[in-house]
Amino acid sequence: MPALAFVLALTAASEGRAEDTLLLNLDFQDTAHLAAQPVPLSQGILLPDAKASAEFPGALDLGKQGYVRIPGFRSPRGPFTVEARFRANEYAPLSTRYISDILNTATWDSGPTQGFGLRIGGGYLYAPMPREAYASDEDYRADVGWYDDGERAAASRCIGEFFTAMQGDDRNWKEVVTDRCIQRNAWVHVAGVWDGKDMRIYFDGQNATDTLRVLMPEARPRLDSVATAFAGARADGGFDSRHLDGTLDFVRVIDRALSAGEIGEHYRATLPALDTLCHGAILPVYPVAGQAVTGLCEFRFRIVAEGACTRPDFKPEIAPGDTIEIEIAKDPEFQDVLVRLKVSQLSFRLDAAAVAKLAGYSGAAYWRARLLPAKPALAKSAATGALALPVASSWSLSRPFMLDGRATVAARPVLAAARLAPMLVGEKLSVDSRGASRPRIYSLEGKILPLVFTRQGARWTAPLPADATHGILFLGWE
Repeated sequence: MPALAFVLALTAASEGRAEDTLLLNLDFQDTAHLAAQPVPLSQGILLPDAKASAEFPGALDLGKQGYVRIPGFRSPRGPFTVEARFRANEYAPLSTRYISDILNTATWDSGPTQGFGLRIGGGYLYAPMPREAYASDEDYRADVGWYDDGERAAASRCIGEFFTAMQGDDRNWKEVVTDRCIQRNAWVHVAGVWDGKDMRIYFDGQNATDTLRVLMPEARPRLDSVATAFAGARADGGFDSRHLDGTLDFVRVIDRALSAGEIGEHYRATLPALDTLCHGAILPVYPVAGQAVTGLCEFRFRIVAEGACTRPDFKPEIAPGDTIEIEIAKDPEFQDVLVRLKVSQLSFRLDAAAVAKLAGYSGAAYWRARLLPAKPALAKSAATGALALPVASSWSLSRPFMLDGRATVAARPVLAAARLAPMLVGEKLSVDSRGASRPRIYSLEGKILPLVFTRQGARWTAPLPADATHGILFLGWE
């Protein structure tokens, strides 16, 4: 077994403290050897089969039951950040409500609820989207009526969640979830932030917050001044341990809200030298995470900068001749693929053959994409902006959704992508008429924009809101 160092720093919150005081620093590459038992109480208790990782020196292998118990944890008094780097071997089973805890200080079994946590899995609170996020009442009723909380929890077992108890409410929780899945058997950097007003969650340096599922956004956290914290489980629970089957590199609690830029810097610091280039990647955006759809819906994605990208002028795009490979599967590991196809644009509908493959299947589904360049893709150096070595294509993080293969809903018209050039505030959007149908304008995520159209001869016009100065919109019809 390789040697593994372990230090647990617990720092009391105090006025006038240094900007980056660590309330918890569970770093497995510091000063004391994990295998030496018992670990002094002041430094946490390692139980029962956690050990130095043989495969990843300097990391903690949690085994099938292992975790770290941390007594005397002093909770944040204001804005804070929870940050971790980990590798999940498996997603959690039904016996743990499909939840794996990375860090948990929460209690609710007896007395008032309190505390916070960072975990994998949306659990039974993973709900449908709010009504206003759907294109129609019919879509909303179908989504709410098709699936229960258990099925939604199963679909969300691969997402990330950051939550806290709320002041004045012992029944509900304040939480945010991610709009994409954590990849199994891969190192992931995750950060949960509460800035005194809003909560956000980041994957690998990118904001991955599902903005349609922010629970209790106005509430403030309820945290006991001192609590017991657990890394890798919730061992004091009365019904399940919510154990993380995987490996921990580090877990930290910082007594302030890190900015998006700082989180990006922390993520880039974890990358090996070969991953310091800036390149384009595919990001699925519609259907939105957890949405119930049929195989007739339209799928959309966009191209984002990934890797060690720090230059705002790097704008990845699909080049002529490039194709995008798509997979839709029954499981987040893509071992049971339902549909595999290739497209050449940023939105598509499944053809008749693909729809037929989905017929009869209802339940959780996941989709992902990867770019297949016609020519070797060139990346830019994050430091200089110069072109560097070709970058191999990789699969995007997947997005979960709820698929109903039983529905016989008529296909809607394909939405036409319309890129809006920069325009002055107050300028109107003008659309050619199509019979008596009234136009509808959708965001990239599929949400209808509240534009009021007026018919003027052969065209429909609508004033644009002040913040709609550029971007990609989709045109549909009532």
